[in-house]
Amino acid sequence: MLKKFFLIILLLLLADSLSAQNVLFNSKNRLSFADNLFCEQDYLRAFNEYREYLKFGYNDTVIFKISISLAQMGRFSEAIDYNKTLFGSLRLSEEAKFEFYRNLFLSNRINEFKYFYETDSFIPSEKEVYLKRMLLTSDLLSMKKYNLNLDELLKAFPRSIADTLTNFYKRLSFPNQKDPMLAGIYSALIPGLGKVYTEEYGDGITAFLLTGILTYLAVDNFNADHKYRGWLFTGLAAYFYAGNIYGSVSSAHKFNADLRLSLDSDMKIFFNKNNYFIPKPRFICD
Repeated sequence: MLKKFFLIILLLLLADSLSAQNVLFNSKNRLSFADNLFCEQDYLRAFNEYREYLKFGYNDTVIFKISISLAQMGRFSEAIDYNKTLFGSLRLSEEAKFEFYRNLFLSNRINEFKYFYETDSFIPSEKEVYLKRMLLTSDLLSMKKYNLNLDELLKAFPRSIADTLTNFYKRLSFPNQKDPMLAGIYSALIPGLGKVYTEEYGDGITAFLLTGILTYLAVDNFNADHKYRGWLFTGLAAYFYAGNIYGSVSSAHKFNADLRLSLDSDMKIFFNKNNYFIPKPRFICD
């Protein structure tokens, strides 16, 4: 009799537990939990919860939030696949298409971006300016100066950043580069001058002094009839003279590479900080 009593109690507790779980994991509560995770920027867990919610039925808003979650995690290819499924949505087709372009841009799939942009039969007019910004930004960041027109660039972005964009454009179109051949000629004429030309002043002065001292020691030893030491210092002077020419050419190449890297870094920091001047995805929590 006692065993039957405990068995009944156990079954009642189990039934109560299952009922509580059903309430906890019903569609409404799961969606609320997923939305909370989404707003807390816990995108991985939100993504998993939204996928579980879809087992209850189709919901285009949830699919849209899944695509945003994936994009926020840098999983752009997966986000793009979800975007495509919403192109036929009555409520979210325009938003989904814009996110599709955004994710192509952020994943650096610019050729695909341009192909779809040029062949797309319908692009909402209110999104056109943002798509243009992404195209122009991609040309800036890829250093394609011949694809850029300053007036077109300034027209697409807010007037408040016109000076910054003009500065980027000028640095890209008219870089203050150093000519490697000229640097080598300078150092051939006067040791170290090529280094000074490439703004490595300390190395230039060192090269001038070292080559000058070795040359003086060579001449002085020849004059004193110390031929062995004279040839020794002559060889050393010639070695450092040739090295200073080669070093000046390399220094010019390095200077130019640093210019490009500095411009690239400045532009990426600027555009990233300002979210590429395109609006946040819909449903993103403040």
